[in-house]
Amino acid sequence: MDITGLNRAVPSPRHHNAPRFGLAAALCVCGVAAWAPATAQTIVSAGQQIDRYGAVDLGVLSMQGGTIIFRDGFQGPSTATNAVLGNGWIAASGYSARLEFYGTTRLQGASYGASFPSDGMHIAASDSESVFPLDAINKGELFQTANGQLVLGGGARFVNDVYSTFWIQNDLGMVRSSVLARSSFVNRSGSVIKASGTGTSVFALPVVHDFGKFEVWSGSLHLAAGGFHDNASFYADTFGGSAQYGISFSGSHVFTGFMTTETGGLSLTERSRIALMRGGRFDLAEWQQRANVLVAGFQSRLEIGPDATLHNTGSLVTANSGAVLAVGAGTSPVAPGRGLLINEGSFSGVLLGSRESGACSNDRYGDTCVVNVRNERGSELTFLPVPEDDPLFPDNASDYNAVGVFENAGRVRIPGIVEPLNGIATVVDADTFIQDRQGVATLFNTPELVIDPDGELRVGSFRQIEGDTVVNGRLTGNQIEFLGGTLSGTGTIGYGSGGFNGQISTGAVAIGPGNSPGILTIDGNLDANGTIFDIEIGGRLAGIEHDQLVVLGQANLLDSIVNLRFIDGFIPDQGDVFEWLVADPPFVGLAPVTVNVFSDLAVIQGETDGRRFYVNAVTAVPLPPAVWLYGAGFLMVGYLARRRR
Repeated sequence: MDITGLNRAVPSPRHHNAPRFGLAAALCVCGVAAWAPATAQTIVSAGQQIDRYGAVDLGVLSMQGGTIIFRDGFQGPSTATNAVLGNGWIAASGYSARLEFYGTTRLQGASYGASFPSDGMHIAASDSESVFPLDAINKGELFQTANGQLVLGGGARFVNDVYSTFWIQNDLGMVRSSVLARSSFVNRSGSVIKASGTGTSVFALPVVHDFGKFEVWSGSLHLAAGGFHDNASFYADTFGGSAQYGISFSGSHVFTGFMTTETGGLSLTERSRIALMRGGRFDLAEWQQRANVLVAGFQSRLEIGPDATLHNTGSLVTANSGAVLAVGAGTSPVAPGRGLLINEGSFSGVLLGSRESGACSNDRYGDTCVVNVRNERGSELTFLPVPEDDPLFPDNASDYNAVGVFENAGRVRIPGIVEPLNGIATVVDADTFIQDRQGVATLFNTPELVIDPDGELRVGSFRQIEGDTVVNGRLTGNQIEFLGGTLSGTGTIGYGSGGFNGQISTGAVAIGPGNSPGILTIDGNLDANGTIFDIEIGGRLAGIEHDQLVVLGQANLLDSIVNLRFIDGFIPDQGDVFEWLVADPPFVGLAPVTVNVFSDLAVIQGETDGRRFYVNAVTAVPLPPAVWLYGAGFLMVGYLARRRR
């Protein structure tokens, strides 16, 4: 066997004039020799090539610019212990090969002068990019420091094996020798990649993440060439570093199994994607997102596939034409179910889908491609407008936010036009929107839906059991029910089909038109049973000085209550008429409404025809001088206690 460059410690021959030792000394020496065997060492110098056959123990491997070629690796893995990798080539030829690194491996780059290039440590199929793969496997601790960098070529893989650690301390990461190289990096079960540099370490090759973990202690990691991640974890803390996002993604990444993004910040760059899909070892797709994730850049996408669940308890934001996108979530009974977004933290951005046949990306199951959403108690969800597509890069998704079943127990906002220069309004289209308080009621968990001016929520059906809805924009649907909570705003509630083919129903809900004061419009028929109408009157001009509910259809009122509240020191005159309800015509049954009049400054008497209040008599309430100071404080408390807008 060729042993060029392989130096072994060999015992010196015994001479006749050597000093004699006693039996005890001899036993001691033999014992030491037994417990401290000679250590092999392989030094590969510049310009030197070493060929190895079979499974070889290289001992302490020192790469100083030369080449090792494994020529029949099928016989088993070769090993190296406490290696020092400066510069050179490790390659395979003829057969696939494996080289296992044990102990502490130091990837420190070249520092040997002009004859030793500093372009990193090469592990390749061969220096000519042959088809024979080679696996370099870390089975201990590897420290990448100084100007050390792994350059993988051909079909070479670097594997961070089970319960091993790879420290990147020099902001260099890994690269491929060329764009044609089929190289990759593999992080296996229990293994950890730890970045502790000051800049960005780039993985410019595909990453296979199998039950492993990426940690950022300082600096940042950039996974620049896509990857497959199964049951993996990402910790993106920078521990006071300057990087806002500790881990960033480019290219196409697939998440399968049970994924976690823990603390810190993660970002997705332009025209890149993370696809959460069923698969991997356990055919699951659940992403526990606890960090701060930014989906930023033109057409960057976070895709939720069929039966996949994204559980956000951190912060999830899309910006700069980025979006969360439903993929392949059809409605066919034989197809996988829709994906699910569970929000227990904060979400702000665009949620894309499509209701057109064949228009959704990778939609193999039907003509509907949307995800269901659960916005839990205490959470915040704000939709943003869908930007216009670049005609050169069509998106195949809708130009509005598309949702399946939306269950809201937190706070939802549809903000209208966010950027005045582009004039694009926020539109949300949902199959079903259900608003209800879940669990035990607390002070801060009242569900809330706010639709700002120019914002629009289009639904197949809307049902509010509890909570607050403020419609300053437009709420349209084929079936709309308010059974509890409150309804207010200056917008319009109407039928999605544009015709009077059903009723907008209200039960024991408190309706307060306007935003103190204002006009709320019902574009259709109103069927109110046990509804409370809270009308504030601060003057005689409807919509400007007092509230008004406008129904562009019939208003059927049964067992309802009208509370007329005279506010802001306004006292009406006898003969004044306040039309709080405009309808054509209102239905009047047996005692359809009960009118209560409230004023701190006068006793006001009158009568109603079901939609107007006629003032018959006004008697001022006299207050003794000593009560005025008390009354001023009482009025201030009353003003602050008025309904929240």
